[in-house]
Amino acid sequence: MRRISSGSSIYTVDRGYVDGDEGWVRCIDFSPFIDPDTGEKYLYWSQTPGAIAGVKMIDWLTPDWSTYKTLTACGYYTIDDYVKYMNGGTVDGVYYEEMASYCNEGPFMIKHNGKYYLTFSIGSYLESSYGVMQAVSDSPLGPFRKLTDEENGMILSNDLGENHAVGGPGHHSFFTVSVDGQQKLMIAYHAHTNLYTYADRAVRFDEVKWVTVEGADGQPLDVMHVNGPTVTTQPSFGIGGEYGDISGAMESIQLIRGELAEGSSAERMIDGLFSCFTVCSQAFEEKYAAAASIVQTSTFEIALESPRELRGIMFYNSNSEETMFESIRNIAFVCEENGQEKVYLIPELNYSSECNSIYNIVTGQYYTIFGGGCYAEFASLANVKAIRFTVEVPEGKESVGVAEVALVGKFADTQA
Repeated sequence: MRRISSGSSIYTVDRGYVDGDEGWVRCIDFSPFIDPDTGEKYLYWSQTPGAIAGVKMIDWLTPDWSTYKTLTACGYYTIDDYVKYMNGGTVDGVYYEEMASYCNEGPFMIKHNGKYYLTFSIGSYLESSYGVMQAVSDSPLGPFRKLTDEENGMILSNDLGENHAVGGPGHHSFFTVSVDGQQKLMIAYHAHTNLYTYADRAVRFDEVKWVTVEGADGQPLDVMHVNGPTVTTQPSFGIGGEYGDISGAMESIQLIRGELAEGSSAERMIDGLFSCFTVCSQAFEEKYAAAASIVQTSTFEIALESPRELRGIMFYNSNSEETMFESIRNIAFVCEENGQEKVYLIPELNYSSECNSIYNIVTGQYYTIFGGGCYAEFASLANVKAIRFTVEVPEGKESVGVAEVALVGKFADTQA
């Protein structure tokens, strides 16, 4: 158990953080939310420096102050934990918040399967450690509980400094897009454009997946997982276009020959999840977002739900240098042409460390970029019904990992 400092500001559960004797509360980052099921309006904000607050709105200009609640306190999993600590008790602290500057800010609310997910940034936006956490509640005004490592509490971060290609991925919002007949949840967030001065920021986008885990109460709980933060070439979302990511068209995958590590499965290559973390939320990442572990050169076949027009494929590498693959060979696209089966072949795709590494001028070393891999773009192939490929395990390696396979093709509603 760790005891945590609540910072230098005066804090009360009813009034939030108050400056001196003036009685005013410092507030930034206001974020509106309309409950999709009830139509009720809510407003959330950062009660700087270390809390998120919320209130129900009568209309967008009139708060119902009788509903006002402080929803988070920096360093604590719940408001009850904060109150317990302030009354002399001992509580578990949120490790990532202890490592970052004292701050909860940039709230955004999303509702999923009847539960409310409050997401917010921790730390200072000027620091590389800036990131995004998630908390969950059965009510839009709490009580909220920040999620643990096992529940994927941190959804965006620089992985406690282990991700040398990303600085300060935080302050965000969510939106949905309709792609290839599916609704996809996306996250938009800031990240530093200069990894050494932490001054300028730009907006980035990554896909969000819902994953069902065992919650802290032992019951199933849906949590968010971000395929990111990414900085390398990625499949196009295809928003407003004719072609884009159609990875959802993959129906199944099977091992044709070779061997997987005990406890691993080929399905990990088409589950829609890959990990950009090696430190944060490892209990979650290893159980739900790990790469398929291949212990000898192996051939796999992916079956598509129906024949599709393809023009690109990408193989995501492991996030561990020890298990990164070097090449994918004999990538065969099995097509239907005039009632006949025809196969088009890419003999080999090599993983390029030059395209998937970054040089750190402070340490003088090269570091692998997470969320990268090898890919090919080609002239459109019609009526692809299956894809075969071989993953090589080179001499000297016990295993290699393929985190995910992604496809770029023509969207179903635009196919001839």
